[in-house]
Amino acid sequence: MAEEKKFIDGLFVNDKSKAPEFVNAKLAITPKFIEFYNNNCNAKGNLKFDIKTSKNGRQYAELDTWQPEEKFVRNEEGQIEVEEVEEEINVNQIPF
Repeated sequence: MAEEKKFIDGLFVNDKSKAPEFVNAKLAITPKFIEFYNNNCNAKGNLKFDIKTSKNGRQYAELDTWQPEEKFVRNEEGQIEVEEVEEEINVNQIPF
């Protein structure tokens, strides 16, 4: 199931049609953005978002909520351990 879109409070993507060709986007930030940032930034202090275009042609900012899949397991001490795979490998299926 797709995750619900989370729009950026206090960040607006404005019409750039009258701007020079080299302007890619016109953004406006209000004080509400500071609160949104504080509640949604990651552990490194970054706030990642995408500028998208709606079906009616207007641009908007959406929070990027993608998280990489965990490939390692942490033990109780917080150290990374490799998770063992229990499937057999058929050497005839290896392409090289």
